[in-house]
Order: sequence, then C-alpha cells, then structure tokens
Amino acid sequence: MEIKQSLPVGVFYLISELILSFFIASIVKLLDSNIPIIQILFYRYLLCLPLLIIYGLSKHGIRVLLVNNIKLLLLRIICGFLGLAMWFLAVAKIDMSLATVLFNTMPLFITILSVINACFANGQGGRLLRVLEGVFKNFSIHSLMLCSSILNLSLV
Repeated sequence: MEIKQSLPVGVFYLISELILSFFIASIVKLLDSNIPIIQILFYRYLLCLPLLIIYGLSKHGIRVLLVNNIKLLLLRIICGFLGLAMWFLAVAKIDMSLATVLFNTMPLFITILSVINACFANGQGGRLLRVLEGVFKNFSIHSLMLCSSILNLSLV
C-alpha cells in the first residue's frame, strides 16, 4: 500500500496538533491547583474513549478488540500513560512555554537515542547512516521550531 503525501494536509495536521496541545496544556495548568493530575488523566482518557471506539469500529469492525500481541499492547499502554502523565506534570510544575519547548524538541532526543540504539542493535553502517540522515532532517525542521519558541520566550 502506497501512502500519498500531501504537504498542505501535513502542515494543517501539525498546526492543529500544536494548537490542541497548547489548549490541553492550558486546561491542565488551570485545573492543576484544584484537581490532581491522575484525575485529569482519567477524564482525558474517558473523554477520548468514545472517539477511539468509533474509529476502531469504523476501521476494524467487530474485530476491534482482537489483540495479536498482548506484551506490545501492555508496553504501549504503560508508555503512553506515563508519557502523558509526565507531560501533564511538566505543564503543572514549570512554565507552559518551557514545557512546550521541551515537548517540541522531544523528536530530537528520540532521534539521538535511536542512533545509540542502532549502534548497539547491529553493527551495520547502512542503518546508522539512515538514522543520521533522519537526525539532520529532524534537526532542520525542529531547530526552526525551537528558535521560534526561544524568540517567544525572550519576548515574554
């Protein structure tokens, strides 16, 4: 199956994700003094559950709850929950602008760590070169985002 790429659609999705992330972070920042983070996470997952069920039923039909790899599913659940919990805690404890900058530079850290992982996983130089190519591509895109975020921090 070939994936058709569209730059305008991708840019729209990226900007929508940034706006929605900022909106969610603002809500978490406002609610943090009254409601514990665990409760905010619970309601976030509870409100997303109908959307996930609708999407799952439309995509997979009645087989939506069929699980092929239980270990991978549990790992995804734990990592997703911990990642969102850490993001909400970061937004609650530090300035939202700094948390947003850290959140948007996360792909850089993941890419750098993938280089280390690729070196230890196998000694093939081709895989390492592909990962390094990804580092430079990610760096060029995210460095622009980081510079604009730093500029916004200096103006505040």
